Amino acid sequence: RQLIKADRDGCVVVLPCKAGDTVYEVTSRKTISEYRVKAIRVESFCTFIEWDIVAGFVDKSLFGVSVNAIGKTVFLTREEAEKALEAMKDGY
Repeated sequence: RQLIKADRDGCVVVLPCKAGDTVYEVTSRKTISEYRVKAIRVESFCTFIEWDIVAGFVDKSLFGVSVNAIGKTVFLTREEAEKALEAMKDGY
């Protein structure tokens, strides 16, 4: 009941991933970097994914990224990142 009420009140947040997941960033160098999610912070101004670099190089932030970047420069699967990278290469 509490969850249903919280959802109706706009207090429920659905996170795109969880700690321990791997995310992929398409970098400005037209490569893909791999990160391990350390934590997700829900703050008053944004929801922030904290990460550690696994492979590649840090392009935008050593510490993490806003969830708003999901689907734009950061992807939940390598396949999505590869498609975005190809689109980037085709556009240049």
